[in-house]
Amino acid sequence: MSNGSKWLFTDLKQELEREPLHIQGIFPEWLSGTLFRNGPAKFMESHLFDGLAMIHKFAIDHGCVTYSNRFLRTPAYDRAMTNGQTLSGFASPSSSGAKGYNANVSVTRIDHHFAALTESPDIVAFDPCSLGTIGVLPYEDDLPAHYTTAHPHYDFRRKSLFNFTVQFGRTCSYHVYGMPDGTRRRKLIGTVETTAPAYMHSFAMTENYIVLVEFPLIFNPLELMQGEKSIADSMHWMPERGTRFLVVGKNSGKLERVFESDSCFSFHLINAYEKQGDIFIDACAMKKISMGSINPGHLSESAYNPSNQPAMLRFRLSPGKTVAAVERLSEETMEFPGIHYRWSNAAEYRYAYGTSTNRNRPESIENQLVKVDTHFGTAKTWFQEGHYPGEPVFVATPHASSEDDGVILSVVLDGDGGSSYLLALDAVTFEELGRAVVPHHIPYGFHGLYTNELFNEEEGG
Repeated sequence: MSNGSKWLFTDLKQELEREPLHIQGIFPEWLSGTLFRNGPAKFMESHLFDGLAMIHKFAIDHGCVTYSNRFLRTPAYDRAMTNGQTLSGFASPSSSGAKGYNANVSVTRIDHHFAALTESPDIVAFDPCSLGTIGVLPYEDDLPAHYTTAHPHYDFRRKSLFNFTVQFGRTCSYHVYGMPDGTRRRKLIGTVETTAPAYMHSFAMTENYIVLVEFPLIFNPLELMQGEKSIADSMHWMPERGTRFLVVGKNSGKLERVFESDSCFSFHLINAYEKQGDIFIDACAMKKISMGSINPGHLSESAYNPSNQPAMLRFRLSPGKTVAAVERLSEETMEFPGIHYRWSNAAEYRYAYGTSTNRNRPESIENQLVKVDTHFGTAKTWFQEGHYPGEPVFVATPHASSEDDGVILSVVLDGDGGSSYLLALDAVTFEELGRAVVPHHIPYGFHGLYTNELFNEEEGG
């Protein structure tokens, strides 16, 4: 790994407000909206998932871009800034059970609120104008939840958000729910009981099904409930269990089918859809995972491992069978995948975008962007040596006429310069349109949300 990548795991202290950014190249005139991005900005030693959450905001308006950033002011932030201590987190056990609400993974909209999410069931609302922290946004129900995902899916036909919670106990349960627009009341769809709950960072959704993919990274509920071990230390890699696909009907709420496959692990599923009775699930899958190794120190020092990179795999679940068929979609690797969500989510699709590792200049941290044609397996890449792109976000042109008619936005670290920039690519050609340069570095981040709205920069929250 190059020396410049150290900036990915270097704390960011500076907070800016409405900072005009210098533009190199162009941002299309039609592109008008806001990109929010979430990720750690003060790194705690234990785990990358425990770094203190910061929201970054890029406001794009008629070719101009302004930038703001602000820590989420949560109990975790207050405790860390006051005395350097951490509350209960992903890799930080707490015998008192005190929570930090450190929602540093993703951003979504719930009941007209902008909210930061992590895998804790609690979500933290923030003001989209000032980025001020509003606080924990309570649900209007009593659905049992010890754990969840930071990657809910939205069903445009049903106008509802879908997700699931995990309830730990003597017998554990996955509770699948829907949450209609305009409410914070989670409606239970169905429950699947298990004695060995799996860690699932995301899940799959098709038109008629929710599919929970149980990779063999298994929680020990007793260790969790005793509180002596952290969440990460309570997970155990058990490859002999293989991978299971739990197919839950959206209408029936029942576990309708179960499929098996070889052992693997995936943080992020790309997309899923139904076709002629089959269910197809695409995933960024690697051979194995060690949650304890995902800490800033290890990531910044680890060497590239060619045998355990996230491959684009397609799992086919066919009626009358119990074993999933598997094929590889591209020779390129992929992480932090994205699609034209409004056009393609839960439907057959052609294009996927993600971060990747350049095969000629491999590093242990993804160092290029990739666009894969899933129909033909071909790929286009964007690469600049010593630069490290984050999650690509697709933004469609007004009245888009094709699936890839739009731009790709990605926050990129310039490792040599020690600063970052917002990159805009033509989604069709994958060629650079422009970049908006931030006056400081932006650390390693996770996920973002783009909205076509521009928000008044009035202090609130």
